[in-house]
Amino acid sequence: MRDLRAHEIGAVFALALAAVPAAQQPQRDALAPPAVGTAVISGTVTSDDADHRPIRRALVSLNGSDLRYNRSTVTDDEGRFAFPLLPAEHYTLSASKPGYVRTYYGARNSWQGPSAPISIEDGQQVTARLSMIHGGVIAGTVLDSFGRPQPGVRVMVVRFRTINGERQPTIVSTGGPLLLGTDDRGSYRIWGLAPGEYAVAASVTTVSSDTRLETTAETQWAQQVLQHPASPVPGSAGIPAAPPPGPTLGYAPVFYPGTPDAAGATIITLGPGEERGGLDFPLQWVPTARIEGTIVDAEGRPAPNVTLTLVGKQMIPLLVPFGSTSRTDSRGGFTLQGVTPGDYTIVARSLAAGGPAAPAGRAGGAAPRPTSWAEQVVSVSGTDVKGLSLRLQPGLTVSGRVVFEGSTAPPSDLSRIRISLGPGPSGGTTVIVGSSSAVVSGDATFSLTGATPGRYRLLGSVPGTSPPAPGASGPSTPTWTLKSVVANGVETLDTAFEVGTTDLAGVVVTFTDHPTELSGSLLDSNGKPAPGYWVVTFTTDRTMWTSGSRRVRTARPDARGQYRVVGLPPGEYYMVALTDLDPGDLSDASFFEQLAAASFKITLAEGEKKTQDLKLRGGRPD
Repeated sequence: MRDLRAHEIGAVFALALAAVPAAQQPQRDALAPPAVGTAVISGTVTSDDADHRPIRRALVSLNGSDLRYNRSTVTDDEGRFAFPLLPAEHYTLSASKPGYVRTYYGARNSWQGPSAPISIEDGQQVTARLSMIHGGVIAGTVLDSFGRPQPGVRVMVVRFRTINGERQPTIVSTGGPLLLGTDDRGSYRIWGLAPGEYAVAASVTTVSSDTRLETTAETQWAQQVLQHPASPVPGSAGIPAAPPPGPTLGYAPVFYPGTPDAAGATIITLGPGEERGGLDFPLQWVPTARIEGTIVDAEGRPAPNVTLTLVGKQMIPLLVPFGSTSRTDSRGGFTLQGVTPGDYTIVARSLAAGGPAAPAGRAGGAAPRPTSWAEQVVSVSGTDVKGLSLRLQPGLTVSGRVVFEGSTAPPSDLSRIRISLGPGPSGGTTVIVGSSSAVVSGDATFSLTGATPGRYRLLGSVPGTSPPAPGASGPSTPTWTLKSVVANGVETLDTAFEVGTTDLAGVVVTFTDHPTELSGSLLDSNGKPAPGYWVVTFTTDRTMWTSGSRRVRTARPDARGQYRVVGLPPGEYYMVALTDLDPGDLSDASFFEQLAAASFKITLAEGEKKTQDLKLRGGRPD
């Protein structure tokens, strides 16, 4: 047995692991019908403070694969709850209430989910206690450019993530309203925040696109008009014609303490239940512009009723600039107003006339409605952009077939298989203007319409064949997992494939019922199950440390310490155990660099079923 020293990584502890022999666990049919059992999970919800006060009217949720619907209940005046008549299963438990942070049972930090599974047998009674912390608060006032309180401003909190090497803001959900507006005093108060680091962003969408800066020339001209006898006519009787109007202005989205640049945002650190007030910051006037042009169809005719969207690299959803969407008029003309300085892509999308599109490939369904698209890159610096001309092009089609490799028969109903198309890891402004997913037809083919030139990933899933829970018992069922996606004769599942200016056909999507499987138990230094941790398995190939990589997997051991990871591609991997895990870190290559130093390596062969029990050295960290 190898002994490795524990490593501390920031606020996350990565615990050294040593391999010990253990037996594999049988599988269970993940599609078992819902059943009524004899087990009970009950308990209390209390405050996470010295008093441990019961929390009444908290919503407690219970999730399990054998439950047709997730169950929920509300605590009584003593903070008590109960879920009776449960079948033997693995369950997760959580609680929520406005003003508090959602709590996950079994999580080392109660506000970080998901919770550790609760494994129960028939007739067993389990008592669970959940402690909820008060949510943190960020509050302040948004001011206009003259220092006056500004009502009706959208305000929200964001976190910055490094995704595929780029630092990007992501919206934070607090359990309350996702996006708040300042009140009549310009005040905002965002509550229910878990401990962590945040930035505050604000945006105005009510400023008229005709708001202009009055120039000195306009002021002087107005004074001349007022000093002239009644009924002056500009351009006559010594009165000059009106000067050109000043530039239009708008409020740019800003970050506290008042910068439009995300890199200049002040990061606010909140502890449990901490309130940070007085975070006042001003909006900023910036010159805006109008973007005008026309759109024609493939034959050069005006294209009415085409939807346009202005896409900016630094845009935050729900904090988009004023006038970022539009439609063409009867002559194919369009105007995008109030556009703040920056680099943008205009994306035009048009559906052909007719009824709603049917999912591609579904038996008996109508053919998907054809789509047309156009894109134009434009740079805005406060001066109107006019005379743009965009020509619609037919949406591109990505089509192919599915193949099953294994010792069992393929699923009888191929229409349940879902094939989805998404942007490749390089990001950018790749846009799908048609169907982003398709079901497989009876002849095992599929077709997705409406792609634009760019880099894409193609994924597929067979519903009802997800990996069984660790330690589950019952009859075995085939588990079809995605093995490969070959486009233009090249394996693209780990990277992406290019769609050019013509349709892409002949894509082969292969599923296998002999995926790799890595399973075992996570034990503490005394040989007891350690369910309160995460097991992270990630490739040693650093080029694959990207968002959504299939070579990065996490598993949460159940109450018996058992974990399972199914479907990793063959190759060499790192393994490590963590006390806490923020899923957003799995898009950050620097996070994996730190984990690698505290990991050990394993190798998986094609279709290999490997049992790898893990033992923590040095016990649980404080």
